[in-house]
Amino acid sequence: QWSVYDYKNRLNDLRMIDNNYFSRGVYDFAIEQREKIHDISKNCDVLLTHYGGRKRAIAEKYKYDKTTDYFYFDGESIENLWVFGHQHTPYEDSNTFVNPCGYPFENNIMKVKRISC
Repeated sequence: QWSVYDYKNRLNDLRMIDNNYFSRGVYDFAIEQREKIHDISKNCDVLLTHYGGRKRAIAEKYKYDKTTDYFYFDGESIENLWVFGHQHTPYEDSNTFVNPCGYPFENNIMKVKRISC
């Protein structure tokens, strides 16, 4: 089993975060943020975030990677249209739209989409 510090050594995103963040407790922070996004979702039609909360949108090659949970959370109960990026593989279904820019060498084509609520 990996520790938080093992993840920090493996992930660029975590290398950029101050160690004081970890002393607060990553788990407690994640719970706090999950509650916040659930509260926000009650007052809007469309969520626009960097990270996603729909695990069904995770690219196949990352579904079982130990680091994936650092970039997603279980937001399946949120019914709003959710637009997010972060991952580098496009995904779309009735209430999820992943529109990645990705790295220049990945040649992802960003889509422009009109959304009516």
